[in-house]
Amino acid sequence: MRLQVRHRTTYHYSEPVTLGHTEARLMPPDRGRQRRLSFDLQVFPTPKVCHSREDAFGNAVTRFSVETPHEELVVEAHSLMEIAPAEVELPLAGPPTVAEVQKAFRDPQTEAQRLHRLFCLPSAYVPQLPELRDYGLESFHPQRDVVAATKELMERIHDDFQYDPTATEVATPLREVFEGRRGVCQDFAHCALGVTISLPRCEGNLMSVSGAFRCSCSIWPSSVAPSTLRPRMRSEIACSACDLLRESVMPCASVAAVLMTLTPPTIDGECVVSARFFTPSDGAAR
Repeated sequence: MRLQVRHRTTYHYSEPVTLGHTEARLMPPDRGRQRRLSFDLQVFPTPKVCHSREDAFGNAVTRFSVETPHEELVVEAHSLMEIAPAEVELPLAGPPTVAEVQKAFRDPQTEAQRLHRLFCLPSAYVPQLPELRDYGLESFHPQRDVVAATKELMERIHDDFQYDPTATEVATPLREVFEGRRGVCQDFAHCALGVTISLPRCEGNLMSVSGAFRCSCSIWPSSVAPSTLRPRMRSEIACSACDLLRESVMPCASVAAVLMTLTPPTIDGECVVSARFFTPSDGAAR
């Protein structure tokens, strides 16, 4: 089956931007059951400088600079993917336990597991906090199914926190977010990450932040439980900007911009993701 994906991100600025540096991760990867047949990235206004590279996780990154004054930036990606049929596998066992995942990341056996450990490290925005550890221990018991524990954590954050775009800013400390129990998607994702990083032997449940644009920017965490722990069972829970096939057709799609203006502009944006499916026989869309 073939899948044609159009991903269009538009920024609107309240004042002209004189110089904008942008990084985009929009090229679908060749991996698993999917093969990239074509890809085209269009930027308006036309950038003065444009370079491509691969990041540490194998994602294609396009960096470009628009050096003419502009009040709108449009980034549009066109991809044509070929998706192979999925193999039907019956699980021989249930999802791994929290303790099994902890052990796997303490003693990684694969390159993927070693790479995933990078996401277990604290950062300036997601530090280890004792209050987050205590919050997480209510869900993450050593012998509990790690998928069920992760789902429960998401539900608790949903119930315990209130969406309030006026409560926080980009750099609001995580401790302040947790104490106030208010914020936006970035704050909730940081709380989930902070919980897992703060747990004893923080490798227990791995999460990483992914970004996907909707009306502005939506951020969610993804959880990974190594599939090698239980034979013939797919145990990776992943989110992507294109969830049409319940597979990660797109990479963690994101467009991040650094702007230079005379005064800080007000920014809003929108994203449109559309797709068409093609049958192998006649190529007709459906």
